[in-house]
Amino acid sequence: MKKMLLLFALIACALSQSNPPPKYYSFAVKRGWVSNECTWTIHGLWPEYAPNAWPQFCQPSRYGEYNENLLVQWFPTIQTVWPPKTIWLHEWMKHGTCTKMTLTEYFGKAIDLFGNLPTNCCNYTDPDCKSQQCLIKYDLNFNFISC
Repeated sequence: MKKMLLLFALIACALSQSNPPPKYYSFAVKRGWVSNECTWTIHGLWPEYAPNAWPQFCQPSRYGEYNENLLVQWFPTIQTVWPPKTIWLHEWMKHGTCTKMTLTEYFGKAIDLFGNLPTNCCNYTDPDCKSQQCLIKYDLNFNFISC
């Protein structure tokens, strides 16, 4: 499975070589039930060069191999703020490898952004805790742009 995912990533990367450079980052959080509590969690972080247009499945070995144990060790809160852990490999392969960040930089940045969410974007209530998503835009230096 990992070999097939890697092959797909390499093919997608080769096809995406003509993409323009990213103009900003999108950071998505979602609201849902986690451990019987209605809460916000991380959905993902990815570079974009236009709305709904992003590079994906870039060169995984260029910025470090995926290591779940390292993530849990470096970021004790990751399992709480970014569940389920089965999504981590997907987010790293599809988006993280296109950020020019290492594995720990990518996940660390996402956790840092999550800890500093702009209140004007995610400050609404949902008494039924239906799955909602909030998409936040940051410039390439991770300064808040808009939601």
